[in-house]
Amino acid sequence: MRFQNIIRLFMGAFFVCAVYTACGGISDPAQNHYNIDAVTDDIRGVISITELHWAGSVDNDGDYNKPDDCFIELYNGDILPRSMKGWTVRFTDAAGKTLRLITLPEASIPSGGRYTIGRGTDGAFSYFDLCVPNMYIPKAHFRIRVQDPGGRTSDTVDFTKRDYLPGSALPRERRSAVRFINSFNEPRGSGYDDWYVYNNHAAGAQDNIKTCYKSSMFCAPGRAKGATYLW
Repeated sequence: MRFQNIIRLFMGAFFVCAVYTACGGISDPAQNHYNIDAVTDDIRGVISITELHWAGSVDNDGDYNKPDDCFIELYNGDILPRSMKGWTVRFTDAAGKTLRLITLPEASIPSGGRYTIGRGTDGAFSYFDLCVPNMYIPKAHFRIRVQDPGGRTSDTVDFTKRDYLPGSALPRERRSAVRFINSFNEPRGSGYDDWYVYNNHAAGAQDNIKTCYKSSMFCAPGRAKGATYLW
């Protein structure tokens, strides 16, 4: 009888302990760390805009000018590839009015990879990952926001408080705006001062620019940039 009472006491204590743990009284840090319900996927800065070109294009001889040539370059700063299906790129004016909304199709950007969205390949550029006819970057103060399918913002480019960077210096020259990279090899903040005018070609920078435009186009869609200093 005494042995049975001991067993009953042991089983009761075990039951109380189990209920208390299930109700949150005791937690196992190792198990809690891997609780999928406790994990929040923070997408801020995962997909960033790293280059903008709105200056149009002009060929090497200055004979052919396409003022609406433009593109946006996205960069995947995550350690894993990212599916871009359903992601959006939204252009707004200083008042927040949507000027253009681009919804991305099925595509994957590898870790450290780039994805380009352009108006078309009938001007200076030979390739974009996505062509959007009649795409344009506003000719006034603007903001661009990159959001995931759930509407969470990954990146913002805010040129609403100041005139945006110059797009060209000479009649036969067109330059893009490039984002500064910080010491952690990450794109810097969202404001005007976090950008510089394209200055220097890296190896292969002009791979996606047609030969007859290369001497007049200072940009690198989908490719590594040169030195990150103000021009």
